[in-house]
Parts: sequence; C-alpha cells; structure tokens
Amino acid sequence: TQHDATYTPSHTIPTPDQQQQQQQQSEGCTAASSRPRRVIRAPERLINSAIGGYGGAADRDDHDMVRCDGYAAAAAPGSGLPGAQPFRVQVTPLAEVMMDFHAHLDRHEIIGLLAGAWLPEQRLLRVERAFPVREAVASGAANDGINVEMDPEDQFKVTEVIQELYGLEVVGWYHSHPSFPALPSVIDIANQLQMQQQFRQAPSGDEPYIAAIVSPYDKRLPGLQSSVTWFRVEGKGNGAAAGAPIGLNVLEQGYVPMELQTERLLRQSTPHSLLRLLPALRITAQRYVTKRSAANLATAWRPPAAAAAAAAESDGWLGTRLGKLLGSVREWWPRRYNNSVESQQVMAWQVDFFLT
Repeated sequence: TQHDATYTPSHTIPTPDQQQQQQQQSEGCTAASSRPRRVIRAPERLINSAIGGYGGAADRDDHDMVRCDGYAAAAAPGSGLPGAQPFRVQVTPLAEVMMDFHAHLDRHEIIGLLAGAWLPEQRLLRVERAFPVREAVASGAANDGINVEMDPEDQFKVTEVIQELYGLEVVGWYHSHPSFPALPSVIDIANQLQMQQQFRQAPSGDEPYIAAIVSPYDKRLPGLQSSVTWFRVEGKGNGAAAGAPIGLNVLEQGYVPMELQTERLLRQSTPHSLLRLLPALRITAQRYVTKRSAANLATAWRPPAAAAAAAAESDGWLGTRLGKLLGSVREWWPRRYNNSVESQQVMAWQVDFFLT
C-alpha cells in the first residue's frame, strides 16, 4: 500500500492522553537517549572489520570507520542459504529523497528514523519513508566535535506520527557522514547492534531493524549523487551470538557490520507521491535556516579547481552545494519517469524554492 498522506516535521503539543502515554513510554526514550553518542568530526582511520586488523583496545578509536563485510553473492537475500542476507530489503524513492535532502542541509551529522513494514513470511523488510528527527545537543564537547543523538521527545513524537498517521512501523534509522565516506564507525556499529537486539522478535530471533548512512559532500564522490550504505550487524565468534554484553569494543567482541543489498521499490504512483513530499522537504529545510551548522548552499563543495570546472559547465550551479543537492536529488528520481510532467514540476519547485 502506498501512503500518500503529507507529513510535516513540525509537531503539535501533545494532548493529555498523549502526555500520559509519553510518560508510560519514558523508559524507552531514556534507553534511546542513553545509547553511545556520535561525534561530528572526521574519523581518525579506516579499518577492516576483521579483528586481526583492528588491534587491541589501546589501539581503538570509537570513531574509526569500518569497512563492511558482504553476504554471499551467489545466495539470494532471504533465501536461507548459507551466507545469504537474512532478508530482502526494498526501499522507495520517497525514503531515498528525504534522507539525501536532509543530509545536504547541515555541515554536521543529521539523524532520522526509517518507517516501513516487516513481512516475515516473505523474508522482506520494506522501507517506505524517512523521517527527520531533531538532534539533541549535549552539554560540552568531545575532542573537537559536538555530541549528538536523537532528541528523545522528538523521537517519540515522530514514532507516533509513523504509527498513527501512516500505519507503519519503525524499521531502522539513518544519519549522515557529511564530508567523509558512508561507512559505519565503531560507535555506529554499537548503536545499531543495541537497536537490533531491542527489536529482536521471539521465537524467530529475527531482527528487522537496519541502518543507512548518507555521505552528501565527500569530495571523492564520482558525481553529484550522494553515497548511501545500508548495513546491519552480525556476531561471529567470541560468544557474540550468545549475547555478550555490548560495549564500544564491538569488533573485539566478534560483531561485524554487514552491508545490505537493497531493491528499489517503484510504483506507478511514485512520481505523484514524490510531489506530495515537497511540503515536508520545505519544512525540513526551514528548520536549518537559523542553525549555526547549516550548510551554506552557495559555497563550493569540491576542491577549488574541480568546483570551477563544474561551474563553468553549468552557469555556476554544479560547483556549489546547491547544485550538488539538486543534482543528487534528481539522480534518485526514477529513471523511467525522468521526462514526466511530475519530474519537470519537482525540478522547477526546487529551483524556485532555493532562489526565492
């Protein structure tokens, strides 16, 4: 079922009944806010997930990025064959566009929830939408960055919207690595592992909860389209499968990030649904207008020489963050609808919105 109701991230004050429900669920919010915090800064190193190449605890930095392992290429996702991805993952362009658009708006990391459905009989997890969540900024700073997590109150409200307005369930989370590769850090892996275990279903043991990382401004990107990595965490050895306590030394405990293969879920109504997403994009953009860390869309995002070359070919647009945003969002537009009236309308809206 396609859900076309318009979502806006500006929330109303909860009713007394909602406040009571929120109080009852405060324990869950507290658990969410107590997850390991990420730091908005470039990682120290790129490491392999293999423990042999990781070193000991003294050699570990919680913000090191980790290369994901892959599932067996010859085994279809959800097939149950040895080495296969445990379930298929379908993602709609609506989710892709919102994640990517959101990621372009801030020089620091952004974060949000993924909404969809888990269909265990089909071994299928479907991601229908992405919902931005406000960042909670902690007091103080770690190293040269700022600690951020989902604001627990906004996370609760967004979860209510997902469940009550859309009839969907939370099936994962996303965040950005603004100017470095879309690979999970050690702390990202610890966060994902904790959430998987919270979403574990009995008696099957399924963990239908996934993560996405968006990299919008990595200067190593081959084109305008942002890089996105989808992953989950699995345990291999060292007692991980038996439920060893989770710490930030997840690799030393035998946990490994596994890259997920995804399928694009296209429907005949997709172009129209993307148009109905535009008000939510506008409201999300307005949220960052006065934020200190907001990305200046008029500035260059590539090294000066590359930006100048791109600008010369595009009347000044492609070399800027604005050109990058517009070009990347267009790349997520379904190819078979690229020349449709809806495609022309959305591109006209984008230019009009950012120039007026």
